[in-house]
Amino acid sequence: MHGKSNEKVYVKPGDTVVVQLGWSQHACDMGLADRLMPVRILDRDGYGQLLSIASGLGFGLPNPLGWLSFHQDAGRWYSHDIYERCIVYSALVIPGRFYVYVGGEPRLDLSSLRFEEVRDVARSMQGSGFPDAEVRFVERSRFLPSWWTTSTTVPLDSTVREEFTGSFRFAFIDLPNRPGLFAGRQDLQEG
Repeated sequence: MHGKSNEKVYVKPGDTVVVQLGWSQHACDMGLADRLMPVRILDRDGYGQLLSIASGLGFGLPNPLGWLSFHQDAGRWYSHDIYERCIVYSALVIPGRFYVYVGGEPRLDLSSLRFEEVRDVARSMQGSGFPDAEVRFVERSRFLPSWWTTSTTVPLDSTVREEFTGSFRFAFIDLPNRPGLFAGRQDLQEG
């Protein structure tokens, strides 16, 4: 997701999203009306925590989601004003790489420009007691400063499409929201 959606975008506890705040009394009082802000959806039903753009820490107290441009439909929360999902404040994660995530957190020591390398590590970890190991592609946020990143989960069974040019093998994967995602380059002469 890269830009505002006209469809309902549902959220669940633990999600962190970039949302355009509306003109609620609360947003106006805080001077945040009509601004893009990161919001973490809390386990406490119906509440979210605004996050500071500068530090990634909580900004004020948790707020009812209804004050933050969210609505409820059959017990599920959604918004039409979400610009990005899976947003993370991190000066350590390098955009443009594939990472192994365990428990929703990146393993900074397990990353690569090549999807296949990270996929193989995640598969091995799943067989070694980490069933929630997954691969995500991390890139810079398009709506927040460069120390915010967003990630896209890449299924481990994604088909890798190959193209060859000279002695190089280029890999691509097609995701529903990212067709033709560059998944690495390999110099075949290096062995």
